[in-house]
Amino acid sequence: MSPTKPTAMNSPSQGARDDNDPCPVYTTDAERFLPNNTMSPQWLVKSVDDEDDNKAIVVEMERRRRPYTTIQRMLLGPGTPPEVRPFRWLISYHALPKGYSYEHSQKGPLPPWRMLVRCFLVDVPTQLSDSEQITSIRSWKDYPVKKSTESHNRTQLDDAPPNITCGKRFVFSRQKHKTLCGDWLFVVYLWGADQPWIERIDVQKLLLSCNVFSIQAWEWADAKTPYMFYELRQGQDGSLLDTANDTPQSDRDDLAHLYDRSPERLSELRRIMNAQSRYILGRWTHC
Repeated sequence: MSPTKPTAMNSPSQGARDDNDPCPVYTTDAERFLPNNTMSPQWLVKSVDDEDDNKAIVVEMERRRRPYTTIQRMLLGPGTPPEVRPFRWLISYHALPKGYSYEHSQKGPLPPWRMLVRCFLVDVPTQLSDSEQITSIRSWKDYPVKKSTESHNRTQLDDAPPNITCGKRFVFSRQKHKTLCGDWLFVVYLWGADQPWIERIDVQKLLLSCNVFSIQAWEWADAKTPYMFYELRQGQDGSLLDTANDTPQSDRDDLAHLYDRSPERLSELRRIMNAQSRYILGRWTHC
């Protein structure tokens, strides 16, 4: 049984893999495995390419400077645009209130809120193997971006579960000179049925009592194509099933076989993810 391929999502153009990489995870004819967009609502979610807010600043700076001549631009000052960081790794965490599971939410009472946490990294093998960098990544909740982030009301055209009426996007990143910096970025999407609750909720505290029912990870092996190399799913007993081993639990887990990937590097990546991915969000409450 082959996994269903979900709809493609927009992909980052920064930090593309070098075609001469001596140890790619994927062969040139590897089959794509695009991000699964069915776990969480897609309304309000930005394309992966636009999650780094520095990009919007760069575009706006260029728009304002475009009408001027070269000499006029020099007189306007340096106006150095911020760096659009070369993220090419994404770890997604899908969460529900404690006591709800994904399967239950599809059939039983609808959960009052849903959450998607996106963790963008520059280099997973390096960052999740170095103790100092791991500590830095785990401190992400200490760096909320202090700018006005209003909640959004759902319209009839927005695709979301029927009880969801509003949503909000939260950004966490180190900052320098009022722009984002650093080699990690966290973006949290929260959807709910109660706008006053969405407005006042402390998303950091909410994470301490949520049920993370899926963890997925992708690498952008080139500028346009994300490949999933890791996935944990919540089992019937509530625990996240560990699929990173050499003996597949099902044909879905035998990713190296299905997608003709480099087994050695894939195995190492999944070992790293097993060791660290569950704890990136901070205190782990359900595993």
